[in-house]
Amino acid sequence: MPPKRKAAAQTRAAIKGKKVKKEPELKPEPEEDNFLSTMAALKAAPKEKSKAKIDTACQLSHDNGAQIYQDYDCMLNQTNIGHNNNKFYIIQLIEQNGNYSCWNRWGRVGEVGQCKLSSCPTLEAAIKAFEKKFQEKTK
Repeated sequence: MPPKRKAAAQTRAAIKGKKVKKEPELKPEPEEDNFLSTMAALKAAPKEKSKAKIDTACQLSHDNGAQIYQDYDCMLNQTNIGHNNNKFYIIQLIEQNGNYSCWNRWGRVGEVGQCKLSSCPTLEAAIKAFEKKFQEKTK
């Protein structure tokens, strides 16, 4: 028959009337303080949104005056594992010296694919073309 379990040290001391030495409380770890200070610094940092880059396959990507208009830039992906398809579609609204163009590029992932650059007479027409193509591809 195995021996009986002995009572915990604190319990035995309490039974015998002895004083038990208490361990000092631990201070919070400095790692936690570093985390909090880093988090506060990140919140206080200026929040500049990085500019999207024009697709490298676009001929306007080499022009210094061309840039993506506001947030009109998206890359869509479609994967069909059963049929081994992995496709992409890029839509960008590009502003160049007051002129607006809608850039589209599509194809299989890993290939350059096909592309189309449509010049638009006004900003409203370019936005409409971007949104129309986005709606067609996200139904």
